Amino acid sequence: MFKPGIPQVKRPIPERQNCFDQVGSLAVALTRWSSAGFATVDESVYTSRKSSCAACVDPESGASNFDPKGFGGIGKCMICGCMGFKLILLTEKCPLAKW
Repeated sequence: MFKPGIPQVKRPIPERQNCFDQVGSLAVALTRWSSAGFATVDESVYTSRKSSCAACVDPESGASNFDPKGFGGIGKCMICGCMGFKLILLTEKCPLAKW
């Protein structure tokens, strides 16, 4: 909430996206990926990214920010809403700068 005279601090964690925002983000990600020739990361990078996601927790609640069962078992980020498929795309990055 905005309060006059009090400096506003940006949240380090992005707001959770609704389904329309997620579709837009997916379209942008797929466009970037196709522009890069559908480049993917190697298995070690994928494993490192997935481990980072699995270890990511909400600092306030301590709950995991990653649902490994989301999207039929490929995983889902509870912050940006991306599916685990994003982990293999060379052109993508974590919105929390975890990878």
